[in-house]
Amino acid sequence: KKISEMNPVHHAFSHYTMDIFPIEVRIDSSSCKLDLNENEFWYELNHPKEVGMASPVKKLLEQVR
Repeated sequence: KKISEMNPVHHAFSHYTMDIFPIEVRIDSSSCKLDLNENEFWYELNHPKEVGMASPVKKLLEQVR
């Protein structure tokens, strides 16, 4: 397992600001098991789905990419 801090993401809304302090955690994929329901899916950075996404989340995913 590897844990590292990522660059903060700052986003200004009309009435407030939001600061995200992300932490990246990498684990062995063979030990990771999730039980997803029909409204959940893995977001693949190399093959992203066209879904509505909030701007701060897009900024965060660009860092990971």
